[in-house]
Amino acid sequence: MDYKKSLDTFDQVVSAMTAFSQGSGGIPSPSSRHYWASVILTRLASSGVSLLLLLPRNRLSIVAFENWDFSAVASLTRNICECCFLYYYLCADKIGNEEWYCRWNIFNLHDCLRRLKLFKCIGSSPEKLEKFENQANELRSRLLANSYFNSLPEKIQKDCLKAKKLYLITQDDILEKMGFDSQVFRAFYILWSSHVHNFPIGFDRIGENNRGRGIENPVDKNHICSAIDLCIPFIQFVAKAHLDLFPEAAEEISDEGRQVLFGNN
Repeated sequence: MDYKKSLDTFDQVVSAMTAFSQGSGGIPSPSSRHYWASVILTRLASSGVSLLLLLPRNRLSIVAFENWDFSAVASLTRNICECCFLYYYLCADKIGNEEWYCRWNIFNLHDCLRRLKLFKCIGSSPEKLEKFENQANELRSRLLANSYFNSLPEKIQKDCLKAKKLYLITQDDILEKMGFDSQVFRAFYILWSSHVHNFPIGFDRIGENNRGRGIENPVDKNHICSAIDLCIPFIQFVAKAHLDLFPEAAEEISDEGRQVLFGNN
């Protein structure tokens, strides 16, 4: 694999996406879907910059030595792809308002209950915890009044109300709706996740041909190339979807940036 080519292409995509995200700032959002699209795009652009800065020989960093750390790249690459799935699920998928508010309130309830658990762990006051419990009850009431939520199987409803389920469709479903091969992606996702969670596959070959030591070697180098090559089309997909929501935001992007993000659109 050509590392320089992969790095340069990723740099161009991330730079254009950053300009696109900045161009979205200050544009009024006509709906909640538009508002959260801007928020998620900002998160995506920021994560892209973080990954770019992590890549050896990037044009932005001045470092004392190169660190070819595929495990770190795997973590951020997985995060970027999941951010793209989130964007599609909440902002690009063609669903009705009732289903959208169902999805959104499931997210809100999940967020509320996770915060409740977090603040319990750090010993917050009973008054603060009660606020989260009251908010969770309000969100449950909203869901129970939602016609789309009530059309779901009873087990799914129960899991959502307990924050055991966040997405109503699987990651493979999202990939297929986006037009990507879920089986190919799954292989890479398993590899990345093994490094994220320190599973044996993420460390059992450390030392072989300098793998896993931060030293340049063909295996880690190829893994890094594959990771950034794979996440580029996901970023481009989100960019095109965002262009449909905020066409005026593209005014901040150069002609070269438009080409690398949107192609001939």
